[in-house]
Amino acid sequence: MNIRRKAFSLLLALALAVGMTSQAFAVTPASEAANELYALGLFKGVGDNADGTPNFDLNRAMTRAESIAMLVRLLGKEEAAASAAWTPFTDVPTWAAPYVGYAYISGLTNGTSATTFGSNAYVTAAQYITFVLRALGYEDGKDFTWNKSWIKSDALGITDGRYGADSSFTRGDAASVSFDALIAVTTRDRTLLEELLDAGAIKEDPSKPALKYSLAELTLGDGKSAVEAGIGTAYRSVGDGSGGEWRFYGGYAKLIAAHYANDALDCVYTNIDKYFAAGDGVTLYTDKNDGNVTYAAALRDPYAVSTSESAAASEQMIFELTNAFRARHGKVALTWNEALASAARQHSADMAARNFFDHDNPDGKSPGDRIEDAGYSWWTYAENISAGYGDGISTVNSWINSSAHRSNMLTGRCTELGVGVAQATNAKYSGYATQVFGYPADTPILTPAAIGSTTLTRMRIKGLPFFSSWF
Repeated sequence: MNIRRKAFSLLLALALAVGMTSQAFAVTPASEAANELYALGLFKGVGDNADGTPNFDLNRAMTRAESIAMLVRLLGKEEAAASAAWTPFTDVPTWAAPYVGYAYISGLTNGTSATTFGSNAYVTAAQYITFVLRALGYEDGKDFTWNKSWIKSDALGITDGRYGADSSFTRGDAASVSFDALIAVTTRDRTLLEELLDAGAIKEDPSKPALKYSLAELTLGDGKSAVEAGIGTAYRSVGDGSGGEWRFYGGYAKLIAAHYANDALDCVYTNIDKYFAAGDGVTLYTDKNDGNVTYAAALRDPYAVSTSESAAASEQMIFELTNAFRARHGKVALTWNEALASAARQHSADMAARNFFDHDNPDGKSPGDRIEDAGYSWWTYAENISAGYGDGISTVNSWINSSAHRSNMLTGRCTELGVGVAQATNAKYSGYATQVFGYPADTPILTPAAIGSTTLTRMRIKGLPFFSSWF
């Protein structure tokens, strides 16, 4: 794999990153990030595997001393650190002293006290992300709070909402955070990758060809007409808000969702089994509530900078992917309902504006209240909400891997669906999504077979549903 070529291609695309939201990047898988950083000379293993490849030991928690060594290598400063062995700390092992000394003098780390660094304590997500943010020029206490540093890294697109106060943190997590930090914008209005290239810490080899990413016959970079000559005409499309578009092919049982930028294919998502094969740029999505079976695959160039997905595009993606997931489980497709979508949009926008995350809003209104306000008369309803996920694909994957949300997605008690997405600038999360399922009151009551019950529950009385759920 020509990693340096890919890194250089990524650099050429950085102009697109100006003004991007926090949802612009997809988190790079740990193994890919480790290999790419290793090829760039910015990451090391703990030894070699039997086949001679580096052993990155990605599933192991790492100490604070190890994490600082990783940070200094990421910054291309290992040589500079060799002359910075002094620290005020008494618990730093000899091998780590240059790294800790360089990081301390450079203002990248502090100790756990005036004389201790906590070298052998395991580093937390908050601590490592703090080290990285400081390297990018951000100040804790001013730009972010160190013990909630993931909020800032989510906003910069370095992380995707997966970390919190109780999150575990491994060498693999650190590799992903480190690699994605390369393309985050620093306070110096440049990226870390640009600075490393200018400093000669990594060098481009222009003699090597760029790597092609393919999923069977689908190859990134192919023109729309060439793709459609092979897979047929799209049944639906939606603009992404940045000049590109998502197009949907084949129907829900065999869905191919293709994203085009400048009429060239740059992302594919599918629930068709024949495409479920690992490869460069391929992400396999699994369902932990179904034995970790693969339910979808996506192909992206993980090193290309993409623009953020518009709310309208995310809404359509969530609708299409929900029905595609239902099709894999033999469920009929839900029908789009604009009144439910209006209620969903209102709730997502309300959560973003008033900075809360709950099914009942601060005024005490429930999902049922909201859909009635939107003009929807219902027999049954259900609601899923999500926050902090960057796009429709990630949002749907999070719900599928939560048993309660997944149950709503596969409900047999509702026939219609509306989706609402809102982006936020001054809230805890940078994006909120709501999907509202409903069964309209002007439709004949569901049969026992339709609701999966042997006893038909009584009809709605005094404003109460005979079934409702929200997660």
